[in-house]
Amino acid sequence: MSKPKLLVTGLSGLLGSRIQSIASRWFDLVNLDITEGIDITNRDQFYEAVQSHPDAKVLVHLAAFTDVSRAYAQTDDKEGPCYRINVIGTENVAWACSQNDLHLIHISTDFVFDGRKEGSYVETDMPNPIEWYGRTKWMAEEAARRTNDRTIIRLAFPYVAGPAPRPDVIQNIYNKLLEGQELNLFTDQITTPTFADDIANGIAALARVRPAGELFHLVGSSSLTPFDLGLKIARVFNFDESKIHPSSIEEYMKKDPRPRHRRLQLSNAKWTAFAQRQGLNKPLTIDEGLARVVQAQPAPTKK
Repeated sequence: MSKPKLLVTGLSGLLGSRIQSIASRWFDLVNLDITEGIDITNRDQFYEAVQSHPDAKVLVHLAAFTDVSRAYAQTDDKEGPCYRINVIGTENVAWACSQNDLHLIHISTDFVFDGRKEGSYVETDMPNPIEWYGRTKWMAEEAARRTNDRTIIRLAFPYVAGPAPRPDVIQNIYNKLLEGQELNLFTDQITTPTFADDIANGIAALARVRPAGELFHLVGSSSLTPFDLGLKIARVFNFDESKIHPSSIEEYMKKDPRPRHRRLQLSNAKWTAFAQRQGLNKPLTIDEGLARVVQAQPAPTKK
């Protein structure tokens, strides 16, 4: 018996490889990606690509412009790639889903918040993005909401175990420590790293259940500073911890004016309750996730 189709934009990205590996247990994945010559900013072309799969029931919208620094350089430019991909592209995806009776799973980000809340952001907190990338992703959420048959999930700092198309938050620190570099990492910023397999399993579950109108924070079960994350990475891979130095986001922003979030601590309580009803485990803590990374990428041998 053939598997149902799952249409995906951005399948060639960081998360795409894990979704391809995990969701293929239940679905035949179809890549509607620029690497396949399909441009989400071209409404007619994308609509035709969707129509060529009339038996599909779900579309996962992963494709996005995610380079935050390059996005900042495009602030308020509605002709720039950040706005065109994140906003116009999502408008086209949402419209195509509405016209073809597809359930839309839209992927958003913790950057829709301003990072000023003391404590964890929950799904009912009002977004207030502070820079262009976050603003375009908030506009993208609004575009996704124009179709009633949709689920929105917000992610935060995904990382993988094993090879990836580009370095993630864990691999970036690992690579610098491997090269013996000195690292200055913030002690006054909070982030919520998320194991990519938890995201991929979650997306596969959402594609099977299709809970219309829901919003989830599908994020990890630990929030910590980049400095503490760096120390944890050094310890599990047996690197020299003295290479990691505390630094301040306040001081850094005196030299680099791009707005930065101080606290992006998100609660995954709502997601965890839903996931457990679907037979999924709670998203990993950072210590559990790093153990998976080490299994896939053993600590380097000291010379």
